[in-house]
Amino acid sequence: MEEKLKKCPCCGSDVMIIIEDDIANFGTDKWYSCSNDKCIFHGINLFPEDWQSRPIEDSLQKKLDIAMKAFDDILEFKRTGYFGLNFDVWQIIKKAMVEIEEIK
Repeated sequence: MEEKLKKCPCCGSDVMIIIEDDIANFGTDKWYSCSNDKCIFHGINLFPEDWQSRPIEDSLQKKLDIAMKAFDDILEFKRTGYFGLNFDVWQIIKKAMVEIEEIK
């Protein structure tokens, strides 16, 4: 399964895939660029692995996913009526905070 292409880190536009035949080396080069001609990333050709690499964004998304899971778990306690024990809620929060701290 192919990884979903990320949007432009600058403007959020779709990626433009550029394929060039390299006659000298008899290969094909594949580049990614921003499709928005007003963006500073338009016309800057990046290797696919460079376009897809967003360490800060990926780290923040992982942290957000953990926080949202904890929030959903707490809401589930409330929905089921099992909201009397604050200890359980604090355990969920504490577990999420530990997981978030472990992400670099």
